[in-house]
Amino acid sequence: MGAGAAALLSTRPLQGRQPPRHAWSAVPALPAAAQEIYCATWNGQIVVAGGLRSAADSSRRFTTLSQTALFDPGANAWTRGPHLPAPRHHIVLASGADATYGFGGFVGEALERGFQFRDDVYAFDGQPPLTGNDGPR
Repeated sequence: MGAGAAALLSTRPLQGRQPPRHAWSAVPALPAAAQEIYCATWNGQIVVAGGLRSAADSSRRFTTLSQTALFDPGANAWTRGPHLPAPRHHIVLASGADATYGFGGFVGEALERGFQFRDDVYAFDGQPPLTGNDGPR
């Protein structure tokens, strides 16, 4: 079919068919409240890591988090994941091969002093961290 015919068909109203309706629906809440979190997918699950939390009377002070959580869409449930090696917010997550990687992010607890950039890179492969002379994964 030529481009002109495809364009003509795409502008025709659906005859007797309703377009599919898509909508957001609620799933279980995160295991712990957080803001400024990012996510990636790993092993069929959604991974969130780090973030910020503040109290209503915080005077613009934040707690930088090291928590992680994994959402399994098939089970419609969250599990707590291992903590990041160090607290981070705005850490960028990406998955590749058999691991999810966390790049950079910020540390710092108050906006007045600014947040410090980090150049750390962490990897999560579902295994417990190595100990002893091997160092963290």
